[in-house]
Amino acid sequence: MRNRMLYSIFFVAVGLLYLSCTSNKKQSDGNLTLEPVADVEIVGDTVKSPSVEILVDVSESGHVEKIYDTVINGVKFRDFYFKCEGEGEVISDETDYCLPIEGNAEALEKIWKSLVGLPYDKDALQKKLEKECEAIMTEPKLVKEDMDYDEEMQGLLNHYVYPVFVDGGLVSYAILEEWFYESMPHPQSMFSTAIYSLETGEKILQDDILDDSQSSRQVVVNEIYRRLVEYADGDESYIMESCRGDDKMSLLNDNLGFDENSLIYNYERYEVFPYMMGTPSIGLPKEWIKPYLKKDGILYEYWFKN
Repeated sequence: MRNRMLYSIFFVAVGLLYLSCTSNKKQSDGNLTLEPVADVEIVGDTVKSPSVEILVDVSESGHVEKIYDTVINGVKFRDFYFKCEGEGEVISDETDYCLPIEGNAEALEKIWKSLVGLPYDKDALQKKLEKECEAIMTEPKLVKEDMDYDEEMQGLLNHYVYPVFVDGGLVSYAILEEWFYESMPHPQSMFSTAIYSLETGEKILQDDILDDSQSSRQVVVNEIYRRLVEYADGDESYIMESCRGDDKMSLLNDNLGFDENSLIYNYERYEVFPYMMGTPSIGLPKEWIKPYLKKDGILYEYWFKN
C-alpha cells in the first residue's frame, strides 16, 4: 500500500494504536512530528518552561502525570499527559491533550470546548484528569465518559488531542481515540482532524475554504477519488459503494487538516475502505487546488496572500 499520501505528521502515531508505548513529541521546523518510541521521556526536545512544569511520576502505582508548556512556531501550548493503570490491570488509560494557552481568551474558550468539552480552565482540566486517573486506579468497576467498564472488559482506552501544524494564525489538530477490550475481535479507533483560527477560535470548515460552485467541487472530489484509487494500488473495488458514482460528493467532508503545502482530507475506518486499509488521508497540493479555493477564504489568504 502506498504511504506517500498519508498524513505523515500524524500517522506514525496511528502505528502505535495497539502498542503500550508513549509518543515522543519533537519540534521540527516549528511544528510537531511524532515518533513511535517506548519508555522515553515524554517531553523530548520540545521547547518547555521549567518554571511551570508539573511532574508527578509514580508509575509503580500505575500513575504517570506530566504537565508542561511547549512553544510551537511561536504559539504557546500546555501539554497534559496522564497515564493510569487500573487495579489488576482492569483498564489502562493514556490521555494526552496539547492545548493553546496564549492569546484571545474568548478564542481559547471556543477551541478548548470544541476539543475537550471543557471551558478554558487549566486547573479544572488537570483536576478532571486526576479524578479520572484515581477512579481507574481504585475502582474495579467505573463509569468514564458515559461508558461502563468492568472486569470483563479489560483493556485500554487512549485519547490524544494535539496540534500537528501551527502557522499563520491557524492550527491543524489531530484527534485520536482508541479502545480495546478482551471481548472485542480487534481494536477500535476514531480519528479526526480539525483546523482552528487562533484569532477567533472558530473551526474552519470546507465551506470556508472551497469555492461554492458545483463545478469546482466536482473537480476536487474527482481528484480525491482518483488518489483513493491510487492509494488502493489501482483497485477501485476496495472503495465503499457509498463513495462511488453519484455518491462521490460524500468524500468532501470537514475532517480537514493543512500544512504549508496541502489541504488534507481525512477519513475514518470503514468510511471509504475496509477496516484493514486503515484511515486514509489525501493531500491536495496548494498549487493544484488554488483555482478551486475561495479567493477570500482563509487558506487562500494564508497560502497566496502572505
